[in-house]
Amino acid sequence: MAVRRILQIENPDDKKILKTRCHPIKTFSPALKQLAADMFETMHAANGVGLAAPQVGITQRIAVIWIPAEVEEREQDVSFFRGLHLQQISVPQKSVKN
Repeated sequence: MAVRRILQIENPDDKKILKTRCHPIKTFSPALKQLAADMFETMHAANGVGLAAPQVGITQRIAVIWIPAEVEEREQDVSFFRGLHLQQISVPQKSVKN
């Protein structure tokens, strides 16, 4: 895994990528799994809760999010999170089954 550079809208070269229409994911490959792992590591390094591929210079429709599984209140008004990492989510493009 690797921490990637997060693009900044103020940078003209970065802005070009950030404004580009992204391509849909067609297959789940080892390279895509590595990208998702890199994005999680980058997101955590930046103390974020979500990151989209264009933010790291990749024009594909993939995003990662971190959803705390539970917030536990402790003394002195400090919250501790028990984290949940979503490794892969697949959503059908034409229909969603419940």
